[in-house]
Amino acid sequence: MKKSYLIYLLLTTLFLASCDKEEEILQEFSLENPDQFSNEDYKVYSAALSNYNTSELIVKQQTSNLTISAETYQFVFQTENSDSLDMNLYQNFVKANSGKSLLDQQIVVSDKIVKLISNNEYGFYFESHDTHTAWNLFTEDYPNTTGYYLEVNKIAYNDDKTKALVGHQDYWFTESYGENETHKIGWITYLQKIEGQWRIIRSGTYNFL
Repeated sequence: MKKSYLIYLLLTTLFLASCDKEEEILQEFSLENPDQFSNEDYKVYSAALSNYNTSELIVKQQTSNLTISAETYQFVFQTENSDSLDMNLYQNFVKANSGKSLLDQQIVVSDKIVKLISNNEYGFYFESHDTHTAWNLFTEDYPNTTGYYLEVNKIAYNDDKTKALVGHQDYWFTESYGENETHKIGWITYLQKIEGQWRIIRSGTYNFL
């Protein structure tokens, strides 16, 4: 009887361990079917994200529809380079971001790994746990990100597609800044196509709720 009980305990332990391992395997998230973006769009994204000083960038697959006010746009771009203060480009930016779309895994940044996370994976981290646990899980899975992810806006162009405006928002967690608090900042970047290559002309930050 005692021997049978020990065997039962062993089998139960093995079964539970197998379940835990299966749960780990199940935490594989596939990207959703992407919407239509042009090759030019991905070239702009690649250029706009080239200034990050981390070896891995985690980008949410679903684009952000967060835009800035005309006043904020004017404040960011009114100095240093007057050419970037293009109000028609700004209007195109607001119009382009009236809705959200799904990116494909085609953003390529030199010397960096760029990985998209689906809405399901995002939800697993940030909608299923408290803030502290969510960021711990995220950082464990993506240790080379220095603990942040970002969302990008859809891109606006001028008529001949030689100028582009794109926004992105950074999210990160640092306990020394305050307990259980996610921090964030927005970026708006103006690029020009020069000799066939997209170049950042000016980039500025803004706060958002």
